[in-house]
Amino acid sequence: EFYASEYAAYLNMPPTQVRQQLMTMSYLGVINYDVEEEWVSVRDRLFYYLKAQSGKVDYDIIRFLSNPGKLNNASLSLVTNEIIIHGVPAIQLSDSQSVIIYPYRGDVLLKKNRDFEFDGKVMAGLFDFYGKKFSFSYDQFQIDLENIDSMKFFVPVRMKDGRRGLGQVKTVIQDITGNLLIDKPNNKSGVKIFPEYPIFNSLKYSYAYYDKPSIHQGDYNRDDFYFQINPYSIDSLDDYST
Repeated sequence: EFYASEYAAYLNMPPTQVRQQLMTMSYLGVINYDVEEEWVSVRDRLFYYLKAQSGKVDYDIIRFLSNPGKLNNASLSLVTNEIIIHGVPAIQLSDSQSVIIYPYRGDVLLKKNRDFEFDGKVMAGLFDFYGKKFSFSYDQFQIDLENIDSMKFFVPVRMKDGRRGLGQVKTVIQDITGNLLIDKPNNKSGVKIFPEYPIFNSLKYSYAYYDKPSIHQGDYNRDDFYFQINPYSIDSLDDYST
């Protein structure tokens, strides 16, 4: 604990600039600042931030940036204590493992302890999952994908000019139920390297259909012709070998 004047003298800065800095730090929640008494007390959060910055503790990068246009940014239910957030274009869960969520219509249902539910798209490395009623668990650091409409993925290919690139596999896997393990639950910041993550687990049978009108005028009706895929696991979704 100290006075703002002592802090200004330590930094050799004008008191006006120091007051602005202290108010900013107070807004971020790392200090308590009594403007009238010019008294400062440091909160535990500041030391946590310092440890996170030096890689001594885990942290997350999750942020909800809301730009809903004419809608409200969010609505709180006084019955369930859940918050519906509008206008969220994307949520990055892990930059080290390349996992990003794109909520459908920008809507996210925020629940207790930073858990949330959403419809839309999950991009995990070279895999894209589309569906509804996806749920993110903060403590387990995974996404339960109960109703995946389809999954698309990319594989390394050699381009016509000889360069290496990525090509999307044309067959779309559908009717999937599974979960996506983003990283170890105590490594949300990605400070430690676990190359086997992200990991996708398919928990039930899934299917590949070929009934699009563009494929032989839709002759391969999905009731008569399909591939049934047994449950499976795929690791290293951001860097796997074909």
